[in-house]
Amino acid sequence: MRIEPHNNWPDKPGHCRGILYRLNGEKRNEIWSRFLVNNHAPVSVFVANTGNYVVTMDEWHSVGELPVVVYGKRGELVRVHSTDSLGLKDDIEHIKQTVSSYWWNEDSTSFFGPEGETFFIRLHWGKLLMLELRDGDLMDDEWYEIAKGWAMPEKKWKALHDYAKQKLGAKPTAQP
Repeated sequence: MRIEPHNNWPDKPGHCRGILYRLNGEKRNEIWSRFLVNNHAPVSVFVANTGNYVVTMDEWHSVGELPVVVYGKRGELVRVHSTDSLGLKDDIEHIKQTVSSYWWNEDSTSFFGPEGETFFIRLHWGKLLMLELRDGDLMDDEWYEIAKGWAMPEKKWKALHDYAKQKLGAKPTAQP
């Protein structure tokens, strides 16, 4: 993924271009190109190995603005999250704030799920965020209660949690 902020971004907000490439040996093939929702540029960019999803985090010089943005297979905008939609409203005591930034993901660990269809963020105080990338939904316990049985069998729900624990070096729960 190549990020190209506009040279005069304060006067041209929203002109940060993202270009996703597939590498084939030494050859680069463009998959998609678009203006990102960022005014300047994202701070972090994560690309699923499948190339189906790109997750950007934060706005350069304004961390906490555009905390998580999900783009799909052809670069289409899937979801723009706020810190509230990520369920961080009650976590304010854990988050450092400066004049320009809200450091919600400082010292966090972020990674894609086993098939690149989910995205995990473990925050420094231990909270784990799981995102379903096809629609950008936050997969918390409330989400699971609604999705249980039709969108997410219990076995898969537990397997996702165990995958995250394994990636983070914690001991997985025993499977039934």
